[in-house]
Amino acid sequence: MPDWRKTIDRALARRADLGFGPLAGYRVLDGEGDGAPDLWIDSFAGHWIAQGKSPDPPPGLIEAAAGRCKSLWWKHLTQGDKTAPRFLTGLREERFLMEEHGVRYWIEPSAGYSPGIFLDQRENRRWIMDLARNCADRPLRVLNLFAYTCGFSAAAAAAGAATASVDLSARYLDWGRENFVANAIQLSDHQFLKGDTFSWLRRLAKRGECFDVAILDPPTFSRGEKGKVFRVEKDFGDLVAQSARLIDPAGGWLLCSTNSRSMTPDSFKKMSWEGAMAAGRVPESCQPLQMPPDFPGEDYLKANRLKIREKSQKSS
Repeated sequence: MPDWRKTIDRALARRADLGFGPLAGYRVLDGEGDGAPDLWIDSFAGHWIAQGKSPDPPPGLIEAAAGRCKSLWWKHLTQGDKTAPRFLTGLREERFLMEEHGVRYWIEPSAGYSPGIFLDQRENRRWIMDLARNCADRPLRVLNLFAYTCGFSAAAAAAGAATASVDLSARYLDWGRENFVANAIQLSDHQFLKGDTFSWLRRLAKRGECFDVAILDPPTFSRGEKGKVFRVEKDFGDLVAQSARLIDPAGGWLLCSTNSRSMTPDSFKKMSWEGAMAAGRVPESCQPLQMPPDFPGEDYLKANRLKIREKSQKSS
């Protein structure tokens, strides 16, 4: 049986210089990257969610975590990863705040799909905050599609951006509003748009709305309001094209992201690039995301920051 106490101690020592405070969210243990195949542990303000492919945690894990975390939860990774974590030990808090880059987010450990934020997108949230802070003449206009609990929107808004968040779920949009309130952000300055993403893209285009950045981080598979299926491998290019048409013709950004294992980084970049060109936009640069340093295991996330402009516009 592995000595989980030593394994966790080694993993924590590797992260000691990354500056994670007591309210931070970060990956404590990243599978094979930390010498622990099939075991992953995430910390949310000191509450740990461990996950693996077995229905029950490995023997000795509960004892090894004792004294290192506020609580320990176990998530059985099943098809679709929607199984809700179950409480194992410690201080049971159903809802609490974590903090990242000075922005607070509500976390619910027992939620099924995710506890409220995806830790592997940390550097992209920092990037959108930097863009917002450097937009001096007016607020940065951010469109967040498949917004979930509006993590990207809250980060952007906290840095001064004007945001529009689109999601099919009223519950998640309400969660997003609560994230805004937790950061003393005025809700009246932001849009929360319930409904199908593609329907809203058409409506926003008819309204003549224009954005500087669009966040495209959809689930690998989903169904719209009328049961229409969205698959990243098949439909992401169309999502890029329709979103690109809403970007300021003078220039702007698309954050294109997926955790689909069936796509290679090159094929995903090609799909994103061609989607922008189908919308009559010229891709000027494509910056790939590097996984955060607390994720030394599988390099599964594909994310590109695609800078585009309308063909008729001269590059500045």
